[in-house]
Amino acid sequence: MKKRMEGVCNYLLLVLFWLLLEALSGGLILWEVVRRPMQSFIGLLLLIVVALALAAFGILLCTMTGS
Repeated sequence: MKKRMEGVCNYLLLVLFWLLLEALSGGLILWEVVRRPMQSFIGLLLLIVVALALAAFGILLCTMTGS
């Protein structure tokens, strides 16, 4: 069971890292840049904050499960 949870944590961290890279590169808000150029910077900052919060939650979850 612990080995399976460790695999889930590793997968979760990989997905969260990918989301953070997407947020930093601006890939996820490309449609917003095209639609609303004035608010794209706010959207990018919000996306980075959400990605960092998810990454912190994932790391906390994995350390609490002991993997």
